[in-house]
Amino acid sequence: MKAALMLAASAFALCVHPALAQSSSNGEQKGEEIIVTATKRSESLQKIPLAITAVEGRALTAGGVMEARALPQIAPSLFISTSTSESAGTQVRLRGVGTSSQNAGFEGSVGIFEDGVYLNRPGEALSDLLDVKRIEVLRGPQGTLYGKNTTTGVVNIITNEPEFTWSGNAGISYGNYNALRVDGALGGPIIADKAAFRIAAVYSRRDGYIQNVTDGRKLNNRDRYQVRGQLLLKPTDRLSIRLIGEAQEKDEACCAAPYIALGSGAAVMAAAGGTVLDPANADNRYRIALDGPMRSRVTARAFTMIANWDLGGAQAKLTYGHRYFRSSDSYDSDNSSLAVVNVFDQRLQDRLDTLELQLTATKGPADLLLGSFAYDNSIYASQSSTFGAGAGAFYNRLSGGAAPASAYPVGAGDTLQTFGQTGRGLSIFTHDVIRLAPGLKATLGLRWLTEDKQGSGTLYTDGVADSYGMALPARCVAPVPSPARAFCPANPIGGRFSDSHWTYALGLSYEPVAGTLLYFNHSTGYKAGGINAAKDARGPTTVNPALVNGTFAPETVRSFEIGAKTRAFDRRLTLAVTAFLMDFDNFQFQTRDQTTLSTQVQTAATVRSKGVEVELSLNPAKGLTLGGNAAYILARYGTATADPTLAGQRLGNSPEWTLQPFVTYKHAVGSMWEGRLNLNARYVSDYIANVTLLAGNRQAPYALVNGSLTLEHRDGLSVALFANNLFNQYYATLRTQAPLQANTFIAFPGEPRMFGITVRKAF
Repeated sequence: MKAALMLAASAFALCVHPALAQSSSNGEQKGEEIIVTATKRSESLQKIPLAITAVEGRALTAGGVMEARALPQIAPSLFISTSTSESAGTQVRLRGVGTSSQNAGFEGSVGIFEDGVYLNRPGEALSDLLDVKRIEVLRGPQGTLYGKNTTTGVVNIITNEPEFTWSGNAGISYGNYNALRVDGALGGPIIADKAAFRIAAVYSRRDGYIQNVTDGRKLNNRDRYQVRGQLLLKPTDRLSIRLIGEAQEKDEACCAAPYIALGSGAAVMAAAGGTVLDPANADNRYRIALDGPMRSRVTARAFTMIANWDLGGAQAKLTYGHRYFRSSDSYDSDNSSLAVVNVFDQRLQDRLDTLELQLTATKGPADLLLGSFAYDNSIYASQSSTFGAGAGAFYNRLSGGAAPASAYPVGAGDTLQTFGQTGRGLSIFTHDVIRLAPGLKATLGLRWLTEDKQGSGTLYTDGVADSYGMALPARCVAPVPSPARAFCPANPIGGRFSDSHWTYALGLSYEPVAGTLLYFNHSTGYKAGGINAAKDARGPTTVNPALVNGTFAPETVRSFEIGAKTRAFDRRLTLAVTAFLMDFDNFQFQTRDQTTLSTQVQTAATVRSKGVEVELSLNPAKGLTLGGNAAYILARYGTATADPTLAGQRLGNSPEWTLQPFVTYKHAVGSMWEGRLNLNARYVSDYIANVTLLAGNRQAPYALVNGSLTLEHRDGLSVALFANNLFNQYYATLRTQAPLQANTFIAFPGEPRMFGITVRKAF
């Protein structure tokens, strides 16, 4: 922490030193102005008193950031990982804190928005970046502007809108693992100054980089497409209506996790006839032995309407969004070549309709924003988890002979689990900026929200609906030991959650000299509670469900941050530094006992996240840009936690240090061509790569290096050679204990070296 404080103090002193704003030199590259809409107003990035990273679409393309999973390359403290399912098991974190659960009743800590519309499921956003104009990452609670489920921040995806001039682009990439990506966009006028269109599409496929030695399948592949069509209407000079329709499909073999450490559980699996690949052999880092299905499918549809109306003394904006998301995952739940347990058709359907109205106006020294927001949501989830032909022999051996093999018949188990939920919510908000004196502004934000959710679920064990007091199968009673008590009946899930809550934001900003901004913010955030969709939520059938609460409490946060931004040396230096402290109450998390495949939801915990973030860009010479991002984050459980073993421990998936240097160099090649070199790296210190804090889940420090070399013609034609993970660094996005195998660990590995060539034409 001492090093982080020294870093912050040095950067802060550099920001406020007025002499830096006075140097100039003609003919050299200067930092470009980026206009963002993070505060729901169009403003210069450097003038917004918030911790924001913004990157324009052309810079994302040049840096090789082609899909949402790569966004951590651009933003300090942003962390994205996946587990058994990319569609349902995606974890997005900011400042060390996020939601780690596949529980359908959980909602996110990081709000993801596309063209102002909230995406209820992170898996919907975890796709290729298509025709993106800009990405904005807001760090810290954004409860007043963006509402619930933004306790740690917001990721804004802004796409290119139609224009009244013709434009377009097309690109094709080919790389190792037989990777192919084809994308393009075209737009232009339909009726001059009255109607315009834009259409964009991308198709991406790639062979898998993990080999299943049982049958030769290549797992963790890519096979997906996405299409977006837009229409812009301007019936009058004061009214514009933007209509957006979008569709995406995925059908992939995801996600495999090879062994990384063997223990007693692996020995039992091998003795029962399963293939155990020794992780000491480096070749086995990307090899696995499975007998069951590995398929992940996604269907998503969306419609957005954005209407802007100039009222003369004020501006009105109406945004309606309809989003439908459906995923289906089938996977080998025991993670072995032995047919013990498989999950079939783990389905999630999510329909979300949102409507937001906002009014903005400038009255004297005040820039005012007033808005209202409403949503209507329905969720349906189901899955089947059943025993395979090898289950009896495996559990008999696991129990030391106490569990009869006949208690685990093929096709029995959790033959069906269902969960359905409906929810509605309403909020009103204001976010106002008041000029108190030259260079001095105050920000006042307030939001009131109310919501109501109802949900229920049905469980079937061995084909019979679970009910309170029902007889337990032989595998669920003594003398069978706990690890072998698999798929035991539980009470049906159900409950109702209703709540109302206020969030607020207070801030002061001061511009001591042109190009330098100092700010302080205090804000609060709210993450919704809800109905616990986990099977174990209402307890076993021996416990009266009326005595068990099937809901979980909302999570709240209080945040303090101080920051500074500056541009100096004739805009050749851009620097931003933020120090923050966030305190969470009723922190929501879910743990999973991989030995028994049972889950537990907890909210009785406090968490504190504190740290420093620095972003730097320097143009020391014509065509040369140097810079990087750095984040020091210490996120720990507090002492007020129901589980005393967690008190004072670092959160999982939360590295202390993240360093991201980059260099870009551009130089003319003849009179018609320009060459461009891009290099960037991401270093992450060690951390526990799971919410479950086991030593076997520790990920060692690692660094990833990406690069590209581009030759671009003035007429818009470019050819680029690219390589991601240039030095083929092995690392895991998530580590966990192997299912049913005590003291044995597996890992979901990140992508190995990926390289290829891209040809692109803009017009």
